[in-house]
Amino acid sequence: MNRVTNHGSLSQLSSHIMAALGGETNIAFLDACLSRLRVKVRDRAIVDDARLEQLGAVGVIETGDQIHAVFGFQSGKLKSEIQSLINQTIVEQKMEPARGRHTSLDSPSVVAENIVCPVAGELIDISQVPDPVFAQRMTGDGFAVFPSHGLFVSPVKGKIVHIAPTQHAVAVMSDGGMEVLLHVGVNTVKLRGLGFDVLVQEGEAVKAGQPIMQVDLQLVKERLIRSYRPLFSPTCPKGLW
Repeated sequence: MNRVTNHGSLSQLSSHIMAALGGETNIAFLDACLSRLRVKVRDRAIVDDARLEQLGAVGVIETGDQIHAVFGFQSGKLKSEIQSLINQTIVEQKMEPARGRHTSLDSPSVVAENIVCPVAGELIDISQVPDPVFAQRMTGDGFAVFPSHGLFVSPVKGKIVHIAPTQHAVAVMSDGGMEVLLHVGVNTVKLRGLGFDVLVQEGEAVKAGQPIMQVDLQLVKERLIRSYRPLFSPTCPKGLW
């Protein structure tokens, strides 16, 4: 999923998003995973949800004391850019336009293709996943699996395009042009990589069925504050399943 288009460079888009969040002084905490920005703000009333959606968010959700803005696979880059803008403001007391930081944000063309189940286990409907971003298909359609073991394989033949810094999620671009997200667990970003071992690198070509992640399922269940069984959720444009 990648709706972030027509807003200039990544740095310019990040500046617009920061403004929609109420500006740098309104951001108390900033983080991201592969699907969303996670932001704690000082004043919720000045956050412009409609503007965030105009900028490409497919949904804005309040979770506890945080706002989750679903920008898809660009979320990690957006978080880094916003943090950079905040740091520039603190140090320089002004923003300078980033130079040479342009990126292509157009969605690739997509064709229907087969998907390999990435792990043995119990298949469930994605609407049953205890995370509204996935359950409401904000990142695209897909399915979930209660895994019976911790070895996950690539669901498609293609190339690794994103690996979450916390190792809990990997995105693959299939040879047919479809972005597929392998996301293990709910709120597993909080584990900061503990229990996860990604077996591939960004840019690496993979075959369908090739092992790409090893997960210590027992450790993940024990360490999460709210223990949900890990799940797999690939995402792609709606209607392909």
